[in-house]
Amino acid sequence: MPNREIVMAKKADPKLSLTSLTPTQAAQVLASAYGKRVDPGQVQAIAEEGDLLRADGTLNLMEYVAYLASEMANKPSH
Repeated sequence: MPNREIVMAKKADPKLSLTSLTPTQAAQVLASAYGKRVDPGQVQAIAEEGDLLRADGTLNLMEYVAYLASEMANKPSH
């Protein structure tokens, strides 16, 4: 089972490219933006589910967020 570390909100590296992040880097950016803890393992799982990971293991954060929005929009309301 992969290490399921939780990334705490902290200042993101200004050299990061939002179009080429590892799941851990994406979790750091999201945690920084939302001020909440983000699990890199969950980012990885969602990226795999949405077929968003490239061969080098990176993802485009804009595509990731768009995928989440699409999933939420298609979720049946109760």
